Parts: sequence; C-alpha cells; structure tokens
Amino acid sequence: MTIDVSSWLPNLLPVLLKVAGVAQTARRYVNFVGVTAVDDAANDQLTITVSGGSGTTPTGTGIPHIVGGVQDAASSLVVNADVDPAAAIALSKLAGLGTGVETFLGTPSSANLRAALTDETGTGGAVFATSPTLTTPTLTTAQMTNPFINGQTQGATIAVAAMEIDWSLGPVQTKTLAAGANTFTFANQASGQVLVVRVTGAASTLTWPTIKWAGGAAPTQTASGIDVYTFVHDGTSIYGSVVQAMA
Repeated sequence: MTIDVSSWLPNLLPVLLKVAGVAQTARRYVNFVGVTAVDDAANDQLTITVSGGSGTTPTGTGIPHIVGGVQDAASSLVVNADVDPAAAIALSKLAGLGTGVETFLGTPSSANLRAALTDETGTGGAVFATSPTLTTPTLTTAQMTNPFINGQTQGATIAVAAMEIDWSLGPVQTKTLAAGANTFTFANQASGQVLVVRVTGAASTLTWPTIKWAGGAAPTQTASGIDVYTFVHDGTSIYGSVVQAMA
C-alpha cells in the first residue's frame, strides 16, 4: 500500500519538531510601512498588524479617493451618474494644456480665446457667419457674391420693375421704356453712391427727378435707342451725365 504524504506532511513536520524539542528557524518576512509582522514560534503562527489612518466608508457605486491614508467623504465621490466637470475636476489639475487654455476654459471670452491661440490675427470679438461686424479688415484675394457695400448690393444688374429706381438694389440697373410719357423717381439713394442706368428708348418722353446735369438741362432720350446714364450722389446733390445712342 502506498500513502501520499505530500499534502499533509508540510503541516505535520513543524509539530513533530516542536514535540521533539528541536529548535525551528524563525520565519522570514518583509516589513511594509504601516505593517508589522511578528513571528510567534510558541503558537506556531505569524502575527501581522496593519496600522494607519481612518477613513469614511463610501456609499453608492463610486470609486474611493484616498489621500495620505485618509479616504475622501462619500459625498465627494464620482458615481455612475451625470456630473458637473467643473465641480469634479479642478482646471489646475489638467496637465499638458497650452498657455492660456486653462484660463479660456474657466472664462471662455473672446479675449481669452485669442490669448490661448498661437496663430491668430487681428483683435476684437469672435466673429461668426451671420451678420458679423468687422472693423477695417484686410481681405486678400477675397471672393464675394453680391456684397452689400455702402448701401448697395454689388455684382447684379437690376431690371427696374416700375418707374422707381431703388439705389440700394445695385449700382447697375436697366429699364426699357414704354411708348408715351415716362417719369422716373429715386429711392434709397445715399451719399457716396454711384448709379448707372441703361435706358432703352421708344417713341416716348422721359422725365428725371432733380438732377444737376451738365450744361444745366436734362438730355432728351434717344428714340428707339440706348442711352447710358451715370449718377453720383455727394450727400447734397445728385450729378448726372449720359452717353447717348449706343449701338
């Protein structure tokens, strides 16, 4: 018969040695900070004592935070719920931020954003797509579609619908006259604006608003021809000139 003693002999041998009066070698152990281990040969045991600070038992499902051996109160733990990042994380604890970024995150103003950027140009407030106000900007190779400049929409030729010429609609307008008497009126003219009106005549007469013409008299529209009128508003008066009988 074979008896396997490998499972119980290691535990029985120290007892037999003790009964026989054979001195046993003290157990080897490692001391940790706050941990004391004492070999108790008389009772055949190793006594381990752990000392340290006290903490607060957390509640909920948060992750405990321990500083200097003391655990934070449960109320300060981050739990599985929506949290306020500003309240949970001090901005000063965020490492690796560029110069000025921490200040911008705390106070997100245009000035602080500009200070956080490293390749900005210009000054003033942040500008967004709809109706921004720009002061003396420099535009290089700008492409603009029908820009509104000095009270006028640029880039489009406007056909005058009735007999009122609205200067704000654009600096170039056209009108084909009907037979008979025709009278133009002006609307929304402003100082510094220039207006060009191409008029295609008919068997008709044409009357203009108050305009300072060259020579003091209004020109006669070319019958069945094209005349091109140019007007300049200086803030007080409107000055007019014409090139007639264009082919």
